[in-house]
Amino acid sequence: MFLCKGVFGRIQSGLFLLMLLMLIFPVSETPSSPSQHENFWVEDGEARAVIVTGESPYPVAIYAAQELACHLELASGVKLDIISESSLEDDHSARIFVGQSDAARGAGIHHDELASEQCVIRSVGGDLYIVGNDGPGHPLNFSNHHSGTLWGVYEVLEKVLDARWLWPGELGVHVERSANIAPGVWDVKVLPSLVRRHIRPQISWRGDGDGIETFEYSLYGRLRSPH
Repeated sequence: MFLCKGVFGRIQSGLFLLMLLMLIFPVSETPSSPSQHENFWVEDGEARAVIVTGESPYPVAIYAAQELACHLELASGVKLDIISESSLEDDHSARIFVGQSDAARGAGIHHDELASEQCVIRSVGGDLYIVGNDGPGHPLNFSNHHSGTLWGVYEVLEKVLDARWLWPGELGVHVERSANIAPGVWDVKVLPSLVRRHIRPQISWRGDGDGIETFEYSLYGRLRSPH
């Protein structure tokens, strides 16, 4: 996920991307503060939640679940398990459903009613649903415009962990560190305000790993150039 080589040489471009993010991605409603009855994801340094995907998740949903787990571990030192719906048991006080799933449909969240990059983030009881209109394609491909679930995860990370990505690599990641993490209560839809969002058109995804750090970092700015 995080590659640290060449970090300082990209600080300037990273700051530019951060400013671009502020311009092109709308600010959504801030979730309410955790209440004393809310289920924690991490409490006193112990995992209380599990990340759940559908049985056959698209690559972008898998990547989104991994990003969520990775950032939560950076913030708390605790790694949440990522499991499929069929492996779900009743021993977790909170569940984070990432991407399309039977549980999401049962909660009234239908991905086919969303725009291609739109995402619903909704609390239902002690669970949180992050559901976009995902589709096939590599999550790092600029032309993959079915990335709503990934954008929803970044929205949650920004609000819950105060996540900021200042330049490529782990050293450029800021999260609020805490032994207690709770998401608050959500009921929002997020959608980039521009369809085409890129600053270096000559960069293209070849799928061979070349420049992967730059592509990973571009996701935090929600950069895409769908055809």
